[in-house]
Amino acid sequence: MPYRDEPFFTYKIYHVFNKTIDKREIFTEQLLGKQFLDQLCYYRSDRATLSYSKYRKLPEHLYKSKEAEIQVKLSYRATLLAFCLMPNHFHLLLRQEKDGGIQEMLSNTVNAFTRYFNLLHERKGPIFLPRWKAVRVRTEEQLLHVSRYIHLNPTSSGLVSTFDSLLTYPFTSLREYIDSSAEARCYTKEILSLFSGSRSLYGEFVKGNIVYQRRLAKIKKQTR
Repeated sequence: MPYRDEPFFTYKIYHVFNKTIDKREIFTEQLLGKQFLDQLCYYRSDRATLSYSKYRKLPEHLYKSKEAEIQVKLSYRATLLAFCLMPNHFHLLLRQEKDGGIQEMLSNTVNAFTRYFNLLHERKGPIFLPRWKAVRVRTEEQLLHVSRYIHLNPTSSGLVSTFDSLLTYPFTSLREYIDSSAEARCYTKEILSLFSGSRSLYGEFVKGNIVYQRRLAKIKKQTR
């Protein structure tokens, strides 16, 4: 089970991230990335009383009823503001809505995903490091820069090379911020409100830092 020493404070925002134990690349498969995100969105609700595997096996009428129930925002343990899944690690931007919410949401998600992954690959043991890291976001400026940092991870690492290709990367929430018709997993209004609700302005904000963030990532890699 993932954990951290310091508690999370309710109604505060955190940048949460973790890596695989052996640097194993797992989020290169569409199936696995979608599974992790689906489980994350399921367990953010405190009405997720069934295991995810049992939830998925419910008869259609019960499944739809439960699906509607877990989408009620008042039930959220934590609100997902942004995300990016990289081949061997993940970044999440979360606001805790209930005491212990982030810890419970992530523990349930990681445990469920680990069981799924191990069954699929006929293995045993944990996938992610036991201690995941979290940095509290204290200002609006920091919130903007962290969201941009998260969304630019695929370009910084060289997985994709352009802003247009970044928009097609399947495991980032950037498209939700740019395209109102994209599948909505995140609450985007909080960050977009800092751009007067303009998706295009946020897009320019992210796009304008691609070269700089890629250069920083290269320097960091060279100094390790």
